[in-house]
Amino acid sequence: MVSKDYKYLLGENHFTEEEILSKAETLYKQCANFLAELKKTSKNVYIHEGKLEKLVCNYFVGIARLKEFHTDIENESPAKQAAYTAFWIMRCAPVQIMDNSVTELFPNELLAVSFLFTECKKAAGGALSKSQIEAIKNFGHEALYFFKFRHYNQQSIELALFAFLCGLEAAPTHPKTPQAHPPTAPARQA
Repeated sequence: MVSKDYKYLLGENHFTEEEILSKAETLYKQCANFLAELKKTSKNVYIHEGKLEKLVCNYFVGIARLKEFHTDIENESPAKQAAYTAFWIMRCAPVQIMDNSVTELFPNELLAVSFLFTECKKAAGGALSKSQIEAIKNFGHEALYFFKFRHYNQQSIELALFAFLCGLEAAPTHPKTPQAHPPTAPARQA
């Protein structure tokens, strides 16, 4: 799994081979599940295993660099793990389109949102209220737009996810989740 260029990740200050393989297996399963859903509408997509392997390696390189720079970090937060994973999903693009008949033009961005959706549900723990489910859907919708048309990095995804998860804890007390875009004011009459 780990090429010779990435062997340094398997050290006393970094990660075990089991951690890396576990991440790879988890991501492959999530990609396969996502692909099964996507293939209901778009048949000509597949997982490029080489790109998936590169995704896993880049994820661990990023986390290793973070730990080297911030020596007080022992375990990265779930939000940080999810943000770095989502970033590398989009950067490495393991979901590939074979021809122009595919209806979804941004499959990797959609995969990243699907991954973040799963992580939000895990972070919420237990049964979700209707308002929490609606909030997660709104977040996913906005994140997909952001990933398609805006500049982002691991840190901006982490901050957005962390802020959303903080708000999600308060969601059950709110009777209605706010709309993703507030209504615009009516045009002024001259």
